[in-house]
Amino acid sequence: MSYYYGSDSVEIKNPFKKEGIIYISIGVFEFLMGLLALFSVRSRMLSGGTLSGWISLGICLILLGTGVGYISSGIYKVLRFYVGRGIPASLSKNVSKSEAHVNEPGVLYNSKNLEQMLMGRKNPTFVEPTSFIDQLVYSIFPKFIFLPFAMRNYISILLTKTAYSLVWVGVYVLAVLSGSLGLTKLTKTSFSNWMCIGLALVLLIIWSNHKTSLKVIPKLKIESLSKGNFIFFIVLAVMLPVAGELLINKGVKIPAAPLNPFMFIVLDFVLIAASITVGLILAKMRSDMLNPLTEVSEYRNHWQENVHPKDIFRSFDMEMSNMRFKEMPNRIYRELNPQLNMEGSMDKGSFTGDTIVETQPIYDEIQYSDMFKNIRFYISVYGGVLVALSSLLLFLLNRNISNVLSLSYVFKSLYVPIILWAFGSISINIAHLYWSEINFKSYLIHFQGEGTYSESKISTGMAYTDSTRSENQIVRTSFTPWLILSQIKTSTLAGSGVQNLEGTRYVLDMRKDDYILENLVKGIRTFLDDQQTIANSMSNRDMESIKNIYSVNQVSPANNLGAPKNSVGMPPREEQEKLGG
Repeated sequence: MSYYYGSDSVEIKNPFKKEGIIYISIGVFEFLMGLLALFSVRSRMLSGGTLSGWISLGICLILLGTGVGYISSGIYKVLRFYVGRGIPASLSKNVSKSEAHVNEPGVLYNSKNLEQMLMGRKNPTFVEPTSFIDQLVYSIFPKFIFLPFAMRNYISILLTKTAYSLVWVGVYVLAVLSGSLGLTKLTKTSFSNWMCIGLALVLLIIWSNHKTSLKVIPKLKIESLSKGNFIFFIVLAVMLPVAGELLINKGVKIPAAPLNPFMFIVLDFVLIAASITVGLILAKMRSDMLNPLTEVSEYRNHWQENVHPKDIFRSFDMEMSNMRFKEMPNRIYRELNPQLNMEGSMDKGSFTGDTIVETQPIYDEIQYSDMFKNIRFYISVYGGVLVALSSLLLFLLNRNISNVLSLSYVFKSLYVPIILWAFGSISINIAHLYWSEINFKSYLIHFQGEGTYSESKISTGMAYTDSTRSENQIVRTSFTPWLILSQIKTSTLAGSGVQNLEGTRYVLDMRKDDYILENLVKGIRTFLDDQQTIANSMSNRDMESIKNIYSVNQVSPANNLGAPKNSVGMPPREEQEKLGG
């Protein structure tokens, strides 16, 4: 789960409170309808018969079940929005030792992707549309390509379903036109009415299936209209009237259709138009707020240092620790593990190493306009009204259930409630996408370095009279650092309840920050300057070491004899004998 307690955590407001109130209102209305309907089940069984009683019981269970579902979802949305130290999900697999216990199945990128983003100044998040419909819409609204995948996918699903619906309408229109022009005898029979009934059922299936739910859209692949399916429907549009004409020519009598569902189809397309409109309006307003860049700040140089190569990489780790937010560990997507390669001997060789680190993402509130907030709210209310109307129609149906079921009765009784529920749910889901989006800001940093090193020994205090000496193993390092930094803005869709912020996180924007890069390099240089060895005698610390050794040597017994010394730094032989005597 995404909640791990810490005294310091990222503060995020609950984005679902208003939406939760709408859910609770829908649920309470449906639950009350179900309770009222439940009171008439016994009398329905006694007066209307067993069949009508079972149907009434089924309607009661549907109303009660959906009511409880909306109430529970609404309560989850208005309760406390838990935000722990484990949020949001990482961009790639986090290999930090402190986060080894965290399971992050929804990561979209890997360390290679992130390296390519920084090195190539590009964002692979924005996938080019592939289908004809998507390319047509994105040509009209070019900024749609910058929307998070869930929003893009939902618009694509709506457009694809609309295209399927229009193709099936084409099947029906082609049959009617062929009869009107005298090409077939279909208009003299009820074949067109049966096709109209079939069209209404197909539209019901298209718009009420699971692909309009929110569980299938947060993925990389963009839903599109399959060319094979599209061709199949075109062929079907041509063959159905032909098949009907052949049946009529062979003397097959087509029974009269029980009803003409033309008005139901009109209702379908009114609701389709409304759903497409509200979806495009919200997507257009959100995409207009986006102006993504792919900028990075870069530092490249060549250093000559008297430190071990691993000390340079260690200095980067130290500086990254200073950039932590509220003591939260950074996300490590490629572990820093420098490799030293010996070249012929133990005192020289080459080395290389790199790492990719992201600082703790910080909540970045999206500045929506008042118009956007109002439209989002009204769309949620509109969807809730459609769902409530669906429940009301089922309740009214429950009061007048016939014990004799026919196709006409079932069609007229259930078609409108189902289609209202389907499009109401779609509108609620569209608005939910824009209730749930949460943005974060962080720094994504790629540090790599390579070079050569050589080792040598140097000794200090080696005179005969020196009682203290220092022997040092120094490493001369030729290092080429390459540091790339970008301030990134990422987006995720929050949920309610547990795992509320474990969804996939997408990189929307990359901006340079030369000031942070400059301070990072300055910190590394300060660390290295303080780590020089005594053999170089360049730093203040080394100078203090030399002074201490010199002071100890000055107070040694040899320096306190006061006798003249020969060329090798010792007193003459006769003076040594006297001193010894």
